[in-house]
Amino acid sequence: MATMNESSVRAFDCAVALGKGVAVKFATGLIVAATAGTDAIVGVIDVDNDAGQQANVRLRSAKGTAIGRAGGNIAVGDLVTATTGGELIATTTDGDVIVGLALEAAANDGFFEFMPMTDRVYIA
Repeated sequence: MATMNESSVRAFDCAVALGKGVAVKFATGLIVAATAGTDAIVGVIDVDNDAGQQANVRLRSAKGTAIGRAGGNIAVGDLVTATTGGELIATTTDGDVIVGLALEAAANDGFFEFMPMTDRVYIA
């Protein structure tokens, strides 16, 4: 039966452990780490989860802000997308899915606050 979620976070079935701030997508009906800016990214993991648990995902359409894990240096104002292992990187690549706009700077493997977005990079 279909239900509606009015929250910014939704629980999804997940077969593997995923850490806070990791961008995720669907694969065979389960949430997995996104691996590229062109993936259909659902959102980011809100809190660490163990394999076999449901994963709480902060949706890209969420109100407010979220926490991301940096896969490289991030500057304030960067548009971010997913890279290997679901970490977030700055992007200006045409067609990339934008996960959000960085509100804080971060170094590789650091955590940063961002504003979730549902858009793609378009270069005219």
